[in-house]
Amino acid sequence: MEEAQLVPSGSVAVEQAWIRVAGEDAVMQPAYMILKSTANTPWSLDKVTARGFRMVMIHRVVLQDSETRMALQDTLTIPPGETIAMNDKSYHLMFMGPRKDYKDGDKISVVLYFRDQKPVKMIFPVLKRAPRLTAK
Repeated sequence: MEEAQLVPSGSVAVEQAWIRVAGEDAVMQPAYMILKSTANTPWSLDKVTARGFRMVMIHRVVLQDSETRMALQDTLTIPPGETIAMNDKSYHLMFMGPRKDYKDGDKISVVLYFRDQKPVKMIFPVLKRAPRLTAK
């Protein structure tokens, strides 16, 4: 797992990013990460792109009519000084339309677009199992 990636201004750290391996012919693969803000103002993740996927969506798990569902989010705002752990029970990314079957250990080039900031390029590993996450 690669070390934390600081957004160019140094106000948000992206840590423990990874994409879950999906079965053959899967149409989507979830991805997770931890976003830590040291900023004095909110930061907004507005868009994500990934090489080898048709599109990436920001989702949030919500309770609707006594059922949990994924709700599409236009943006994910990180409040000043807060940490958001993206996981399968809250916010997460959904990588849609993989152009091939990705295997454990593959690496995907991902670009995070934060509002009013330069895009952040990083590598997300594809993993069969969730890594042991560590709070820092």
